[in-house]
Order: sequence, then structure tokens, then C-alpha cells
Amino acid sequence: MKKIQEPLGLYFLFIILGGIHLFSAVLVVFFKDWGGLNQTQIQILQSIFCLGVVLLEIPTGLVADMVGRRQSLVLGSFLAGLGFLVYGSIPNFWVFLVGELLLALGVSLMSGADNALLFGILQAQGRKEEIQKIRGQTRAARLITYGLSAQVGSWIAARWGLNIPMLLMVIPSFLGALIAWRIPEPVQVKKRENKLKMALKGLSLLKDPQIRRLALNGVGVFASAYFLLWLYQPLLQKLQIPLQYNGLVYSFMVVAEALVAANFGRFQNSAKKFMNFSAFVTGLSFLLVGLLPSPFTLAVVLLFAGGFGLTRMDFIEARIQLLTPAENHATLLSAISLLARLALVPLNPVVGLITDYSLNLAFLLVGTIPFLVLLFLPARSDEK
Repeated sequence: MKKIQEPLGLYFLFIILGGIHLFSAVLVVFFKDWGGLNQTQIQILQSIFCLGVVLLEIPTGLVADMVGRRQSLVLGSFLAGLGFLVYGSIPNFWVFLVGELLLALGVSLMSGADNALLFGILQAQGRKEEIQKIRGQTRAARLITYGLSAQVGSWIAARWGLNIPMLLMVIPSFLGALIAWRIPEPVQVKKRENKLKMALKGLSLLKDPQIRRLALNGVGVFASAYFLLWLYQPLLQKLQIPLQYNGLVYSFMVVAEALVAANFGRFQNSAKKFMNFSAFVTGLSFLLVGLLPSPFTLAVVLLFAGGFGLTRMDFIEARIQLLTPAENHATLLSAISLLARLALVPLNPVVGLITDYSLNLAFLLVGTIPFLVLLFLPARSDEK
């Protein structure tokens, strides 16, 4: 119990609470069957969320700098909880839009502040050299929580209603705010530079052809793999798989992600092969589902587009860090994050429109993106 009450223990508890996503395995079904939205409207909401996070980085960054990381996490968790409450209250597009904006504000407040607070905690304890190890542990803890909470949420949705998991998200969000309030703010924590300003400055660093190619390669395949999160649930409905199994399907994808991420070290000496292979299997698995939708091809796309496609961006960012001076890392990674979010703003409604016309066609379209990346921006072995 004493370890949990220590700053690092409280931080881990905050991360675990933030990983409770009861809605994740039934989110698209929630939007469609309870909210009455079509896929186009769903993806428009996601574009608004992405754009909102980008635009809100400046004011929320100022909040974190002026009042502290802990307070930023408290406010972000509280606003996220309000967003979930709004989302689960009334099935209406405009109500969902308000909820989306609240969630974007909450995510912006927590974005970067959590990692900055962790570094400050470790620095205060004289353990800052353990930052990569601890961040790996927190990522693993959150992935495990994603998988477990998805199964619970799908069971709750099947038993009591699709909006109930969304309403219940208020509990871990508000508890997260209380836990964050108890984490002492280390005096050693330095003010962070606003992420949007860092991103804009980092764009100039992408003039280097090698770094630019790596970044665009990562963003392109990520933009494809991202849509797995929005297409696999309509596919489950098309295959007439009962709602209570959505959590198991989601957990299978999360386990695939965790296994690939855990083996990044083995791929480091063959980075070119890994990046090209992961792009190829991501695109191919989408095409297989589009041509032959079945439980088998569903498992294939979850394994490859989920396991490799959704994690390869982390691998590429680490690769970029190896190839660039340490003082440029923050600005470069912020620039890449900005590019990824902005790429999704126009893609979301396009994929939504195509999904409403034909789910198979949407899988085929998304599956072509990684092959375009391989054609025009393939990974190379001339990295220095």
C-alpha cells in the first residue's frame, strides 16, 4: 500500500485508470445503433476531434506551464469525464459534437503533461536514466487495461445498453482526477515548450530528405492502420458476430500490438526489412478483408494491421531519435504527431462516405495506402 501512495505508484494508478476504455469494443455500434449516425457522421466527429486537439495545444500548453502538470492532468481528466457523460446522455449528432470537443480539450490538457510529470518524478528520485524502461512499463500497463476493460464494456453493453459503458467512463475519469491531485509536483520539473509551437518549429527540421522520408512513411501507414479501429466493428456486425464477443476481438488486437512492440529491439538491426514488411502486411490484410470478408480474414487484419500497423509508428519515431541529435527530438516528434493528426482530418470523412456505400470498398481503399507508401516512400538502408 505504501508503494501505491508514493509518487510513482500514484502515477501508475493514474495511467491504469486512463486505460479503462469500456466503450472501445462497441464504439462504432454505439454511434450507429444507439446514436443513429452513419459512418460519415462518425468520421466527421473524429476529424473534428483531431483538429480540436491540434488547435487546443496552445491554450492547454499555457495552462500546464502556468499552473503545473499535476493540475493540468486533474483538469484534463475531469473534462474528459464530462465529455463521456455528455456522449452517453442524448443520442444526437450535435450533443456528440459537444462531447467530442470536451474530450479534445481533456486530451490536450493531458498530452505531454503526463510524460513531463513522470520525468520530474524520476528526476527527483535520482532515477531519470530509467525513463525509457518506466515508459515501457506504463505502456504495457495501459495496453493490458485496454484489453481487459474492452471485454467488460462489451458485456455491459450487451446486457444493459450501448450507452452504459460510455456513462460509466465518468468513474475512472473522475477517479483519475483525484489520483492526479495526490501526485506531488516535483520542483525539478521544467516548463515544457508548447507542443504546437514545437511542432511548427519541428517541421523545418523535416527538410532533411532522410528524416522526411521516414516521417512520411510512418504517417502514411499509420493513416491506414488507424481505420482498423473504425472498420472492424462494422465488419463484426456484417459477419453477425454477437456483441458480447467484441471485447475478445479487441483484446486479440491489443495482444498483437503488445507482442510486436515488445520485440522492437530484435527488429532494430533490420529496420528496413521490418518497415517494408510491416507496411506490406498492413495493406495486404486490409485487401484480403475487402475481397473475402470472413472470421479468418478478420483475424488476419487484426493480427497484421493491428499488431504491425498500429505499432510501427513508435518504431519509426525511435528510429528517428537514433538518427538525430537529442536536442531535436521533442520538436521532431511533435511535428510528426501534428502531421499524423492533420492527415486524418480529410481522410476521416472520405473513408466514412465510402464505408456507408460499401464496407468492402472501404477496406480495399484503406489497403491501397500502404502500397502507395511502399511505391513512393519505401524504407531504405542508407540511414546514417
